[in-house]
Amino acid sequence: MIITESDFDKLVNTTMRWGKDWMKQKSRFTDAPLFTWKMAYWCSTYVEVLICQHYLSARGFESQTVFDTATQDHLILTNFMTEEWSAE
Repeated sequence: MIITESDFDKLVNTTMRWGKDWMKQKSRFTDAPLFTWKMAYWCSTYVEVLICQHYLSARGFESQTVFDTATQDHLILTNFMTEEWSAE
C-alpha cells in the first residue's frame, strides 16, 4: 500500500505539537505516554492508526500509540512532522 503525506493528513483528525506541557494532563491517557515526542496525531479508529503507523514506519519514524479518554480517540506520538508543521 502506498500512502502519501496527504493521505496521512486526511487520516488524522487533530494534530498538534507534543511535549512536557502535556504532563499536567497525563491522567487522560491510557498507558504512560512519553513526553519527549515532538508531535501528536489523533485518529478516530484503530484502522486509521494502523495505516498511520505503517506510513511512519516506512519512513523510518518510531511512534507510540495510547488512548485519549478525554476525546475517545487513539493518539499517535512521534517525531515525524508533516511539511506543514515543519514550515512553522
